[in-house]
Amino acid sequence: MRSKIFLALATAAALSACGESTESADDTEASAITGGESDPNDPFAQAEAEMNQRMMEAVGADVSDTWVKQIIEHHRGAIEMSEIMLAQNPSEHARHIAEDTIRKQTAEIEKLRALVSGAPADPRSLEPYRPIHERMRAEMRAAVGGDPAETFMRKMLAHHQGGVALSDVVLDQGQNARVRQQAQQTRANQQEDAKMVEDMLAGRPMSSSSTPASRPAASARPTSQAAPPGRSTSSAAAPTAPTPARSSATPEPVPAAPEADPHAGHDMTGGQ
Repeated sequence: MRSKIFLALATAAALSACGESTESADDTEASAITGGESDPNDPFAQAEAEMNQRMMEAVGADVSDTWVKQIIEHHRGAIEMSEIMLAQNPSEHARHIAEDTIRKQTAEIEKLRALVSGAPADPRSLEPYRPIHERMRAEMRAAVGGDPAETFMRKMLAHHQGGVALSDVVLDQGQNARVRQQAQQTRANQQEDAKMVEDMLAGRPMSSSSTPASRPAASARPTSQAAPPGRSTSSAAAPTAPTPARSSATPEPVPAAPEADPHAGHDMTGGQ
């Protein structure tokens, strides 16, 4: 009887130690992801860690379905980090990236949700994405700049590059035509966003399609707007200029030809 009790207590102690070991490992990993002590230049660590956790749990029925679920969580993480950036009184460039990310990825999440199959998850479908996810996580954790704005841009660069790599997997292995079509668009968007962030970090001018000032230019200017200073205003004023008098209902008469001189051809000196 005593041996049975001892065995039961030993088993319970072993299970408890195992649980504590697992919990301790999880805590260590969480601490590593969030950087332990709070870094004033990295206010995004918690949102980043939560995104990584959700992505590891985003498993679908096959490679295509898993990509859809992975990218939804990928985009959600970017939106959350962008909202944190906007609360940091960011620079113009960082604000533009944050606002652009929220707008684009919120719209794309709605399209992605319509592609979720709803079929039972197959854990094997996560395996092609695991190395890419781990690389993106490591690169984002290492991407810390001299201030929150620089940190945000460096993290978003790694984030967009991860989105391209995730899309490459489904384009190579996925069989769902609708998902592949969306993956092509997502890949192109992520490449464009990564290029924009790279330009900002390198101090290069952004392309005209990416600059904040270029967005209002999509609507046509009113035709009555005055021409810029230094430019001839003749073409701008033409549609509204007063009509000259010669274009009135009574046309300006054409000057008559000079009256013929009755003496023309005659010698007025008295000669014949």
